[in-house]
Amino acid sequence: MALNVTREVRKMEKCSVRDLRKQYAEVFGEATNASNKDWLIMRCHS
Repeated sequence: MALNVTREVRKMEKCSVRDLRKQYAEVFGEATNASNKDWLIMRCHS
């Protein structure tokens, strides 16, 4: 199944900053104190 990037980004936009921080930790293996939602989405997406 192909990844639908637009759909994934839309789902992230609905997430809280706390949830995006958890996702960041899963992707990069380290925590972040970032609170900028747009930055977190960009980092977790790439």
